[in-house]
Amino acid sequence: MLSLSRQLPESSVRESLWSVHRGNCPKCQGPGPVDVHVSHRVWSALFLTRWTSTPQVSCRSCGIRSQLAGAGYSLVLGWWGLPWGFIMTPIQVGRNIFGMIKGPDPAQPSAQLERAIRLTIVAKIMAANSAKPKGAAA
Repeated sequence: MLSLSRQLPESSVRESLWSVHRGNCPKCQGPGPVDVHVSHRVWSALFLTRWTSTPQVSCRSCGIRSQLAGAGYSLVLGWWGLPWGFIMTPIQVGRNIFGMIKGPDPAQPSAQLERAIRLTIVAKIMAANSAKPKGAAA
């Protein structure tokens, strides 16, 4: 899908990209700018530790809320594994704090948002093509 996304006409990608960036938040329907915000979590139990980073397309407020939730989740559930819980908890909490402080540039869409838009366009095209009956003209 990524290679197909690079073949899309730049004008249609740019139009969709700026439309999403300037549009309302898909989570809260509040005003943009909309971009990709990543929340980070860690969970541990004895010798098992799992950490994740989850991107979401949203406004800054929703992104910060998600990052706060990720930091709180990690602070409560991250420390309980050896040795990775002690290592990954401060890293994931720090990544959330950095994301809350820095965040994407509100003046222009990020490269992550452009990638997400490209993949969404390709997914819609592929879904439309698979929904057509076999033998139908393109």
